[in-house]
Amino acid sequence: MFVASLASVVALFVFAVWIVQSNAIDIIGLDMNVVWSIQKMLLGSPLYTPPESPPYDITQYSPLYYLCVFGLAKVLRIVGDDALRVTVVARAFSVITAVVLSALCYRFMDVRLGASRRTSFIGTAFILAATSPWYFTARPDGLATVFAVASFYFVSTHTTDSRWRAALIAAGVCAVCAVLSKQTGIYALVVLLTFLATNRAWRAIGIVAAAATLSALMMWFDSRLLGTALWTNIVEGVNNGISWRAGLLNAYGPFFYWFAPLLACSLVAIFSLLPRTPPIDRLVALAAAATLTIGALTALKRGSSLNYFNDFIVLGTFAVVRAFFAPNARDVTPGPADSRIVSALAIYLLGFFFVRTSHELYAYYLYHRASPETRLTSQAPAVEFVRRSLRPGATVIGFSAGLSNMLPRSMIVPQQELAQIAHDRRLVDYSRFRTEVARGQIEFLITRRGEKPRPLVGATFSDFKPVREFRFYSVYGRRFAR
Repeated sequence: MFVASLASVVALFVFAVWIVQSNAIDIIGLDMNVVWSIQKMLLGSPLYTPPESPPYDITQYSPLYYLCVFGLAKVLRIVGDDALRVTVVARAFSVITAVVLSALCYRFMDVRLGASRRTSFIGTAFILAATSPWYFTARPDGLATVFAVASFYFVSTHTTDSRWRAALIAAGVCAVCAVLSKQTGIYALVVLLTFLATNRAWRAIGIVAAAATLSALMMWFDSRLLGTALWTNIVEGVNNGISWRAGLLNAYGPFFYWFAPLLACSLVAIFSLLPRTPPIDRLVALAAAATLTIGALTALKRGSSLNYFNDFIVLGTFAVVRAFFAPNARDVTPGPADSRIVSALAIYLLGFFFVRTSHELYAYYLYHRASPETRLTSQAPAVEFVRRSLRPGATVIGFSAGLSNMLPRSMIVPQQELAQIAHDRRLVDYSRFRTEVARGQIEFLITRRGEKPRPLVGATFSDFKPVREFRFYSVYGRRFAR
C-alpha cells in the first residue's frame, strides 16, 4: 500500500510540474478566467469592475488568491500582456499551495489525529490523488483549503493558556483567509465557532471572533486595487441558478463514481466520532459534516463540478483516519468490524491509486501532449494577425477559451459562459455591449476554425464575414470581407 501511494504522489507531482509549463488552455475548471483577472490587474485595472461596462467581465472569487499571484507577478516583473508567463506564475503558485496542503494534511493526521506516519502518508496521498488536478490549476480552491485546515490545526492545539490564546488568534485569522480566498471557505469559521460552542468555550469564541473581525478589517485592501464592484462580482456574479440535471451529471455522478466508499465510511465515522470525549473527534466530525453539506448544496448550482466536494474529500479522509486508523486515540477500541473495514479500505485504496493516477495522466497529460490545438501557442497566429490589423480603440471578441488572455487589452466579454448566464437571469444589463456591436466598435471576431460566431448576450454577428483562416482558428471582420 505504501509503495502504491508513494508512486501515485511522485507521478502526480511530476504531472503538476508539467501543468505549470504546459501552456495548456484550461486544464480544468476554466482557470483561464482567473488568469484573465490577474492580467487585468497587471494592466492597471481594478480587480472588480462593473460587469455591464467594458470589458464586461465577471470576477467570481474572493480577492486573496488574485492578490497573491498579482504580487508574485509584479515581483517577477511579468506584464499583463504576457499570457503564457502569467499562466505559469498562477499555476506554479497553486502547485506550491498544493505542496503546503499536502504537508499540512500529513501533519494533521500524524500529530492531531494520532495516526501512524505510514497511515498519514497514505491518507495524504489519497487526498492528493482524489483532488487532482484541481489544486494544480490557476484557481483559488487550494489556497482556501489550506487556510481552512490550518484553522482547524490551530484550534485543536493543546498548550498553556498563553499559547492557547495565540493559537485561537491564528485560527481566526486563517478562517478569514479561507473566506477571502474563496467564498465557500466560510465553513471554516462556522465549524470553528460551532466546535467551540459545543465545548462551551465562550471566551475562546470571543477571541476567535475578535481575531477574525480585526483581520478582515485589516485585509480590506485599497479600492484602487480591488475596485468598487465587489458585491456585483463575488455575490451576484456567482448566482448562476440551480440546475438539477447539470448537478447530477457534473458533480453528483462523478463524486459517487469515484468516492462512494469514502462517502459511506465517512458517514459512519462522523456518527461514531461525534459522541466521543476527545475534542478533536468532534472537530473532525463537524468539519466533515459541514463540508459534505456545503458540497452537496452548492453542487446544484449551474456550472458545478466534482471540485465542489474537494473540501469534503480532505475532511472526510480525516474523519475516516481518526475513526478507523488511529488505534491509540482515546475512547477508541477497534473490534472485528473495524478490522474488516480497514481491510476493505486497503483493497479500495490499491485500486484507487492505480486507476485514479492513470486516469489523470491519460485524461490531461496525454490529451494535451498529443493535441497542439489545446495549448495557448496554437492561438498566436490568429491573435497576432488581429493585433496588427486592429484600428485604434476598436475591440475584439474571442469565441474560445484563452483568446482573451492572448490579447487582454482589446478583448471584451472574456468569460462568455458567465456573461450569458447573467444575461439570461437578468442579473446584468448588457445594453451597452449591444450598442457597441451595432455601432461597429467590435472589429474582429475569432472562432475555432470552421465555427461561425454565435449570438452573445442578445447580440448577433451576421454582418461579420470571414477574413483569414489559420490552422486552428478563423478570423471574422467587418472591414476585410473576402
